[in-house]
Amino acid sequence: MHKLYRHYKNKLYRVKGFTKHSETLEGMVHYEALYENPTARFWSRPKKMFFGTVKMEDGREVPRFAPVEADVRTVTSPTENDLKICEDLMASFFGFVDAQDFRETLKLKTKVCLLIASFEGKPVGFKLGYAQDAGEFYSWLGGTHPDYQRLGIAGRLMKTQYDWCKAQGFKKIRTKTENRHRAMLRLNLRQGFQIIGTQQSSEHLKVILEKAVI
Repeated sequence: MHKLYRHYKNKLYRVKGFTKHSETLEGMVHYEALYENPTARFWSRPKKMFFGTVKMEDGREVPRFAPVEADVRTVTSPTENDLKICEDLMASFFGFVDAQDFRETLKLKTKVCLLIASFEGKPVGFKLGYAQDAGEFYSWLGGTHPDYQRLGIAGRLMKTQYDWCKAQGFKKIRTKTENRHRAMLRLNLRQGFQIIGTQQSSEHLKVILEKAVI
């Protein structure tokens, strides 16, 4: 199900879920304004109306709410601007970023694949990895800006990364996530990754996951 929609008056909304009217049992859509709205942040509208059409002044019929997809750009030779995008996004969802360590580590890697997700030109998420050996790709870093989480962006980035790895001839993808990051762990499992081990870091237990590329 799409979660991000644009109203025909050019405002963005996030669908939170579906409910029923307590008396009529009519299907309702519960959604959230993704812009400063002095009237209200959360709204409900009948399903038929939400997914219906409106007639414009020129006679055209357009969706009242049209689904919006993120654009995903594939980068194999990251530029300075691309790296800055990653650093800004990491600061938003990790709360910190060691830019020097990030850049020095990346310099040593080969066959890099950086995926950047954007909405209307605004970067909102990324996924970055590199070749571990001839047949293994390591999915190293990634995440989504807090304002754009729970919109399916992370899952789409994972699927795009898988398709790229398949086209490049990789046989498996490996990744690690801290055990405390349960949402990311669940997402990896939903995307077909299997837990193959654990690794104790200085502070937290890391879960090692792997997925065959077939």
